[in-house]
Amino acid sequence: MSYTYGVPLVLRAFVSDASNLKEVVIPDSVVEIGDKAFARCSSLENIILENGIETIGFEAFYNCSCITELTIPGSVTVIEKSAFAFSEKLTKLTISEGVIRIEKDAFFGCDKLEQLTIPDSVAFLGDSAFSCCEKLEEVFIPKTVTQMGSGVFTGCTNMT
Repeated sequence: MSYTYGVPLVLRAFVSDASNLKEVVIPDSVVEIGDKAFARCSSLENIILENGIETIGFEAFYNCSCITELTIPGSVTVIEKSAFAFSEKLTKLTISEGVIRIEKDAFFGCDKLEQLTIPDSVAFLGDSAFSCCEKLEEVFIPKTVTQMGSGVFTGCTNMT
């Protein structure tokens, strides 16, 4: 995929349900990954999100069950509802400084997630944002989080 002219692009329902897609590189010319853009891409293993993306839409990577590691760049300010829900093999998540809102169910059911650091830029955690992340043991919630929905960590059975 190649883009020129620096035109900001929005990906919407781009390749959802593509069962043979293994890797996605989202260039800095994309400002928004739209709703369900890569939902149910069951073989997707690697996602590279370049700096420039501002919003990751509703169910953008929903049920992409083969992703193991993910870095959200600092240009992203909002991770929408269920954006990465049921990414069952996701073990390492890096959320860069710059993200402000993590919406409802954003990472729901990422049951292998072990590592999570919420950066100081985050002010809002939606309902059940990290629910059913069973392997998650410890999370530091910064003082900047001023709004936290219900059940953000419900079902995270390894947390102490």
